[in-house]
This record gives sequence, C-alpha cells and structure tokens, in this order.
Amino acid sequence: MIKQTHRASLVLWIIFIVFWSVFAILYGIDRHNKMSSDMPRIIKRGVIRVCGEEDLFSFYTDRYGPHGFHYELAKAFADRHHLDLEYISKADFEDRLDLLHAGKCDILAGPLPMIKELQGQVAYTEPLLESCLVLIQRDKAHNDGKKPVRDPVLLGRKKIFFTAHSPNIIRTHHLSIEICDSIYIRYIPGFNTGDNIKAVSNKFVNFFVCDKMVAGSYLKKYPGIDIQTRIGFTQIQVWAVRPEKNSLLDSLNIFISEYRKSPAFARLLKKYSD
Repeated sequence: MIKQTHRASLVLWIIFIVFWSVFAILYGIDRHNKMSSDMPRIIKRGVIRVCGEEDLFSFYTDRYGPHGFHYELAKAFADRHHLDLEYISKADFEDRLDLLHAGKCDILAGPLPMIKELQGQVAYTEPLLESCLVLIQRDKAHNDGKKPVRDPVLLGRKKIFFTAHSPNIIRTHHLSIEICDSIYIRYIPGFNTGDNIKAVSNKFVNFFVCDKMVAGSYLKKYPGIDIQTRIGFTQIQVWAVRPEKNSLLDSLNIFISEYRKSPAFARLLKKYSD
C-alpha cells in the first residue's frame, strides 16, 4: 500500500514537472516573440517590419514598385540603420494592432491619429503631421444635382462608412454626441480606403470618412468626389510601437525629430500631398 502511494505521488510529480517544463518553453517562445521587436534585436535580425494601411498617400504598389509617404519614411528609417524593410498592409485596423501586439510587426505606421483611447495599448512616437478628418461624398455634378453636405449637424441619421475598426470612428462617435443625434457607423469587410472611395464615386455608398491627406490623393482618380467638409478638429498623426519597446521608440523619435527638419521630409510631403 505504501509502495502504491509512493508510486502515485511519483507519477503526479513527473506530470507536474513535465507540465511546467512545457509551460516554461511556450512562455519563453511567446516572450521571445514579444521582445524580438526592440532595437538591438531588430538590428541583429536585419529587418524592420512596419504595418500600415494601403492607400494612395500612405502605401501602395504599382509596376514600378512600392510608394507612399509612410512607406518612404519607413524606408528612410530602415536605411539609416542598415535594415531591410518589410511593409505589411492590412485594411482592418484591428488586424494591424493584433500583429503589433503579437510581435509580428515592429511599428504601426499611419494614417494613425493620436487618440487617448489607444493609450496603454501602444506608445506613440513624436508627431509626424497635422491633419484632420474629412467627409468624402459626391459633388453636385455627380450626385443628381444634390449639394454636398457642409454642416456636420446634417449627418444625423445618416450611414457613414469607414475602414474596419478605424480609429477615426472615435471622432464620429464624439460628433454624434455633439449633435445629439445618431450617426450609423458602417464598414464593408475587406474594403480598404481606395475601395471605399470607389464605392462613394460609384454611388454604392454616400459617405466615407478618412484623413484629409489620404482623401486628397484620390482626387485625380475620382474627380467627382468632394472632400471639403471637415469632421472635427486638427489631429496629430503619429506612428506607434508596443509600450515596452523603449529603445525602438527612442530610435524612432530621434529619427523623426531630425528628419522632419530636413529638406528631404519637405520634398516627401510635397510629393504625396500635391
């Protein structure tokens, strides 16, 4: 009886040790993935991974290769540190945030407004740009003679489209409170900014909200859209990293502070905002 009890205890002890060994290994792998994005490890890896939205201002590709304000800015940062650049585009903001938290990307690029609702989930860089949100709609000539909405108060009871889980939705919730009326938030799964603007142009939807600089980059492609109605106040555009990535954040802030003062930054902004 004593031997059987001893044997049972030994088996339980072995199971306990195996369980905690497996847990320690898995925890170590997960911790390594989450810590692999700090600057010394990035330099050792040789690749900086940046995740952003695909649009004609921020990042896009054509037969000549990749382009965009945020892409070229990320490339300048990568070149400064002799790193290769991996740029990942996701239409859904929640997907981009998940990649950041899972350690599968190092930097969350723009368009990204600095909003308090994300504080604690990310650490913001120094400001990159000042911009604002605008309402994309059809102009009078392309909307059966109807004038564009100019007063945001008139957006009550209207459906407004966004890219999925966009942080811009926060501002529209605030607007709904200000006008004391409901604004119906909608998104089409899988649609990026370009898809949504095309949907407005083709009369599939009536309203879409996005950053003004992003909206401006589509005026030549869709001359029938109107982007003159501003939604809210000026917003600070930033990049972000995970809160614990101090050395990466420091490196980015030094780069941004210096690069914003350079002629190269002015040329880059002019290239994509004209």
